[in-house]
Amino acid sequence: MKITIPFIFIFLLFFVLSIVAQDQKPGSVSSIPSSDAEYLSVLKEYTLNADGSLDYRYVKEQKLLTYRAFQNLYGETFISYNPDFQKLTINKCFTVMADGKKVETPSNAFNEILPSFAAGAPAFNGLRDMVITHTGLERGAVINLDYTLHTAKDNTPAFMGNEVLAETEPIKDLTIKVKVPQNEKLFFKLVNGAGEPRKVVETGSRFSFGMFRI
Repeated sequence: MKITIPFIFIFLLFFVLSIVAQDQKPGSVSSIPSSDAEYLSVLKEYTLNADGSLDYRYVKEQKLLTYRAFQNLYGETFISYNPDFQKLTINKCFTVMADGKKVETPSNAFNEILPSFAAGAPAFNGLRDMVITHTGLERGAVINLDYTLHTAKDNTPAFMGNEVLAETEPIKDLTIKVKVPQNEKLFFKLVNGAGEPRKVVETGSRFSFGMFRI
């Protein structure tokens, strides 16, 4: 039997196209997602303590959808801070793989470096980036990170900030909390957004806070 080169080329072309078509079926693991990752939930919590010190807590559950997500984009987390008056505490850090296996981040995955923006600037050489190298990464894995950054009192002129409600990846559940002692008045404004923050007084607590959730 004589098989010509054009026939072999056409056969291979149809074979490749059939594989691609199968991968594009809705619900297929190999289908191309519309984004590299998605945030299942994000919490940003700002707290003004009674002594004037500040706490910032960040919690995320981030699902990785593509190889690019962990090879180039989200395989590491950088947290910038000044150890002279700030203390970083990692509350939780682990990955839940696609099959449900939980992988705790090992101690050697946490490393401090000088932030790249501080290079060549001696006045800022005290700053640090905590680099967290996430482990157990694959498509379908979910990164779980929870950390708190405590800032000592008398290091900021006021309890203030500007939070932009935008991310490079879609977020299913975003919560922003701003907590102040009950005897303090909190001034805030939501610009170009639907809905209004709600005020909550925690039972048995000295805090009241405004919470915005989308």
